Amino acid sequence: MAVPLFVLQNERRKVYKRRKLFEHLSDFEIQVHTGLPAWGAREILRFFDPLEGKTTAAIPLETKVLCYLAHLRSGSFQWCLGSLAGISQPSVSRIIEECLSHTLSLKDQVIIFPDTPEEINRTKQAFYNVDGFPNVLGVIDGTHIPIKAPVRNEPVYVCRKQFHSVNTQVICGADYKFYDIIAAWPGSTHDSFIYTTSGIKGRIYRGEFGDGWLLGDSGYPLEERLLTPYPAEVDESHRNFNRRHKKTRSTVERAIGTWKSRFRSIDKTGGTLCYEEGKACRITVATAILHNICLTHDIPLTIEDEHHRDNVNIPGAEAEAAGNIPGSSARLRREAVLIRQRLATSLVVPLSLVQRAQKERSTEPKRSPNWSEGEKLALSAAAKTRHSYLVEKVNPSLTARDKKSAWNEVVDEVNAVSSNNRTLAQIQEKYRNLRKEVKAAEAKRKRNISGTGGGSVILPKVEPWYENILATLSYEAINGIKGGIDTSNPERGKAPAGDEEDEEANEIERCERLIASATQNSRVRASESESIEIPTQTQINATPKGSSIKIVKRKRATEDLLEEQVMLFGRQLTCMEEIRDQLKDETGLKKKNSI
Repeated sequence: MAVPLFVLQNERRKVYKRRKLFEHLSDFEIQVHTGLPAWGAREILRFFDPLEGKTTAAIPLETKVLCYLAHLRSGSFQWCLGSLAGISQPSVSRIIEECLSHTLSLKDQVIIFPDTPEEINRTKQAFYNVDGFPNVLGVIDGTHIPIKAPVRNEPVYVCRKQFHSVNTQVICGADYKFYDIIAAWPGSTHDSFIYTTSGIKGRIYRGEFGDGWLLGDSGYPLEERLLTPYPAEVDESHRNFNRRHKKTRSTVERAIGTWKSRFRSIDKTGGTLCYEEGKACRITVATAILHNICLTHDIPLTIEDEHHRDNVNIPGAEAEAAGNIPGSSARLRREAVLIRQRLATSLVVPLSLVQRAQKERSTEPKRSPNWSEGEKLALSAAAKTRHSYLVEKVNPSLTARDKKSAWNEVVDEVNAVSSNNRTLAQIQEKYRNLRKEVKAAEAKRKRNISGTGGGSVILPKVEPWYENILATLSYEAINGIKGGIDTSNPERGKAPAGDEEDEEANEIERCERLIASATQNSRVRASESESIEIPTQTQINATPKGSSIKIVKRKRATEDLLEEQVMLFGRQLTCMEEIRDQLKDETGLKKKNSI
C-alpha cells in the first residue's frame, strides 16, 4: 500500500489557465489589444459567427476573434498573445489559421471594384469633388509589407528601402476603401510590372468599368487607362494638371496610412511578419478585408492611430520613384499622351505651340549610343558570374567594397568589347532594363500558355544574353510568391502559384530550354573561333607599325573571348543537365511513393 500512496501524494495536478472572456474585459482593454472600440469589435465579431463550434470548440468564439484581432493589431509572438489570453501557443496558432481562412472567404463580398453604372458614376463624382479631376475610376499605388528574411531566394525580397518585403498593389476609391489588392510579388519587383501582369488591367481594358482611367504616380507607365503626372512642368497647364493629379492621387496614400495604422502587424512600427511568404500574403489581404469592413461600419481609428496616420509622409509627384519603366505599346502611349494633354488644356489655357516646343526641345536629354548584341552578351555573362555580389545587400560576408569591385569588373568587361566607354550608371541601368525585359517576355509566355489551355507555344529564338539573364532570375521574380492573392484573378487564389508538381515541371522545361540554347551557342562559338585567322608576319610587316600591333591585339582578344565563351557554355550545359536529371529523379521518386 505504500507505493500507491506515494504515487498519489506526488501526483502533479493540472493547472488550467484562466481565459479572458469578452464580457469580462473593459472597453479600454479591448481598444488597447485590438485597436477597435468595444462596439466596433462586436460588429467585427458578427462576421465570424459561422465559426461557432468548429476548430478548437472548447475556446469561446469571442476569445478566438479577440486573439486574432490582437495578433493583426500588434504582430506579437503567439506565446505572448496566448499568455495574455490564457491560451496555449498551439491553440493560438490554430485560431489564427482558422480565422484567417474565414476572413479570406469574405474577399469577394468585401473587396469589390464598382461595376454597375450607378456605382461607377458615384465613384467618378466622389473623385471629382476632391479637386475637379474628371472620369477617375480609382487611384493605384504600391506599398511594402515587411517580412522576415526568407530561406529561399532571399535577395529577390529586398526592396529599394533595403528590407525584406512583399510588394503589394492596391487600388482604392475616394472613400478610402480598397477596390482591388495584389499581394503576390517579392519586394524587388517594380510597381509597373505588377500592374502589367495583374488581372485588373485586363478587366479595365475590356471595358468592364466604363471609359474611365486610374491615376498613378510616375512609377507606372503612361497608358490610355492609367494617367501619370508630367515629368517636367513646362507651362501652367502642366503645373495645374500635376497639382490636381497629386491631390486626387493622395487618397491612396491616406488609405494605406489608415490601413497600416489600424493593423500594425503589416507596418514597420509593428516589426515584421514572422511567417513564410505565402502566409504573409494571406495576412495582408485579410487585413485589407477587415479595413473595408471597418470603413463600411464607420469604425474609427484610435487617437494614437490617427496621430500615426497624420504623420505619414506623402511624396510629391515630382519626387516619386521614376526609374526605367517598361512602357506600353506606341499606339496606347500616343493615345494616353493625347488624353493627358487634352485634360491639361481643359484645366488651364497653355502656352503657345512655339513656346512649348522650345521648352520641350531644351529639356530633351542627349541619347547615348545603342547597345550592341556583343555588349549585351558581355554584360549578361559578367553579371551572371557575379550575380550574388550584384544583387545581395551588404552583410558581414559581403562588404560594400566587394560589391563595388564586382561592378567595376563588369564595367571593364563590357567596355572591352566596344568603344562606347560605358559608365557604371549606364551599365547598371541597362542591366536593370534587361532583367525587366526578360521578366516581361516570360510573363507574356505564361499568358500565351494559359491562352492555349496549357499546350505548347511556338517560342521565338532568343539571344544568348537572354538565357544568361533568365538564369539569374528566381522563380518568385517571374511567377510571384507561392500562395499570393490577386483579387481580380480568381485562378491565383484557387491554385497558388507554387504547386509542387507544376513548379517541378516548369523547372524541368526551363532546364531543357537552357540545355538546347547552351548546346546551340557552344556550337556557334566553336565554329566562330575556328574561323578566326591570326594575321601572318608578312601581313603584319605590310601594315604600319602602330596599326599592326592593334590588329594582333584585337584578333587575339577576340579569340580569347570566344574560347572563354565556349568553355562557359560547356559548363552551363553540364550544370543544366545535372539539375534536369536530379529534378526528374526526384519527381519519379515522389510519384512512386504516392502510388
